[in-house]
Formats: sequence, C-alpha cells, structure tokens
Amino acid sequence: MGIDRIVVATLPGSSSRLLARGRNPEPLSALTALDESVRETTIAGVARAVEQKTVSDTVHRGARVIARPYSTPQGIVTAVSVWSGAPDEQPPSELPTGAWVWDIDRGTCLASPEIHRVYRMPSEDSVVEISRAQSMYGVTAAAEEQEAALQAAFAGEPGFELTHEWKIERYDGRLRRMVWAARMTSDSDGHRWLHGITVDLTEGDGRSLLTSI
Repeated sequence: MGIDRIVVATLPGSSSRLLARGRNPEPLSALTALDESVRETTIAGVARAVEQKTVSDTVHRGARVIARPYSTPQGIVTAVSVWSGAPDEQPPSELPTGAWVWDIDRGTCLASPEIHRVYRMPSEDSVVEISRAQSMYGVTAAAEEQEAALQAAFAGEPGFELTHEWKIERYDGRLRRMVWAARMTSDSDGHRWLHGITVDLTEGDGRSLLTSI
C-alpha cells in the first residue's frame, strides 16, 4: 500500500523537513519522524525534484516515487510533494500547494501561479508581484496574531523561520485550513527575502470550519 502524500519543506539554507503528512500538519518536523522505508524514498524523491526542478516519476528500490517541486518566481524550490507506493498503484490527489517569497524591504510578495490557484485569486489579479495586504488576504486569525507574525517577519534576520496553521477565506468565499512555513535569507547587499510555502489541508468543501472560527 502507498502512503499519504508528504509535503517536505526545502526552505533555502536549511535541511529538508516535514510540513504535512496527508492532511495532518507536521510543521518543520524532522524527517526522522517518518518510518525508515518511507524516509528513504522521500529523501530520494526530494533530492531528484530539487535538482531537476520538475516532476519526477521514478522507481526506487521497487517503489514508485512521484515528487513534485514547488518553486518561487525566483526559481527557488521551497517544498516538494512526495508519494511512494507500488508501481501499479494509483497515487492520491495532491493537496493544493504553492510557493511564494516576501520582499521584506519593499513590503511586497512574489507569488507563484500555484499559490494564486491555492487562493482562487481571479485571473485578472494573478500577477507575480502583489501587495503585502493581498498576500495576507482572507486570514481569519486574530488581528494580534497576524500583527505578531508580520512584526516578527519584518524584524527577522537571515535564518529566522516562521510557521503557522491558519483558517483562510479564499477569494471564492470558501474557508480553508492552511499550513505555511517560511525562512529568511539575505543578499550580499543585505536585502532580505522570506521564502515560503503554503499547503491547503482542508477536507471537503470546508463547511465544517464555519463552526470553529
């Protein structure tokens, strides 16, 4: 039997770590949390996807391994979705996932096409560079929690990391449960970037979340 899809964060300047296992958040947990056989195929799939920056569908020690990288508009892979199972087994559907990067010093966000699809952003607004407000669209967390995350990000130094699980209302009005993680880097001139990945973990249409806001 195959396993649930695993989303592995590959944030720049850090080791690969879990972000989600199936619909269960595993925010930046060590890969040692996986069983040895699953860990081996996951590591192999992640390495190939990061190197090739394209979907990898191979066989590793008798198991079929499908790995899909998610890249920011700068071409940096911030996560890989991995599934392994029998060669004749049908893999489960992928969870909506997208990469992004905040330009900390300009206060804008560079959004990948995949993150626009996660949020169901209207096509006319699905441009690469969006405002900070657009990147925080639909977050239902308390204003204090949002402000704390923003302040931490804007004060962060290279190597600083953030991860949260938030309920977010997409542009189509659907409420979704999303987990995200990000890590700060800087250019040689000190310009700071917060590289991130977001995964929609919601089961079904999300209506059950309406009772728990």
